Amino acid sequence: MLKTKSDIVTFRFSVLILGGLSILSSSAIFLPPCEEIPSKRDFNEDAFFNGTWYVTHVLLLEGRYTLHDPRYYLEIEPWFNKPIVYLKYTVISPSGSIMIFTGYATIIRGIGKYVTEFRGLTNDSIQPIMLETIIDTDYTSYALGYYCVRNDSALLSTDFAILNRNPRPKDVHEEVEKLLSKYGLNITRFSPVTFPEKKQHSSSRKKMCLPWMQCA
Repeated sequence: MLKTKSDIVTFRFSVLILGGLSILSSSAIFLPPCEEIPSKRDFNEDAFFNGTWYVTHVLLLEGRYTLHDPRYYLEIEPWFNKPIVYLKYTVISPSGSIMIFTGYATIIRGIGKYVTEFRGLTNDSIQPIMLETIIDTDYTSYALGYYCVRNDSALLSTDFAILNRNPRPKDVHEEVEKLLSKYGLNITRFSPVTFPEKKQHSSSRKKMCLPWMQCA
């Protein structure tokens, strides 16, 4: 496991899950099992949460895949209404099944850490939460993030994910390569995400179960 020093950011947050149409809130969330990966200095939330991001590469460190499964297309569309960021996730499986849900969290200015809470997405009474850390980004093309998912009793998974403004970039940005070496990682350890040939239309959406969901 990686060992770095940084303060875990805690804050009040809420998440809205489409389909469940429920809003829940929490506060003072502490995630001791998660690595304290430093976030980007002087994080510009206005620039980062302006435009769509695509997850292009994933490295699972332990546990099960969360949203970042290389078999699944993942598109993240943010809307920023200070100090709240709304995130719309579109997930498409290889079979064409689609899931769309949204979350929102309070962002602390200048700090690239925020928490998303998942409610109503599993049949388990203990729901997972995800601590997201933006390690670095140039805002216009690439971002490298660290993600830790856990519930009240256990760490479920941790992973690194590479994001890009382009769903099919020709190459991994050279700055990402440099960042990975800092953590003793290499792009060859990452799995590229499989993208569908064509995005599905809303009329073709159907219920799906992601690998990390405990579906009946």
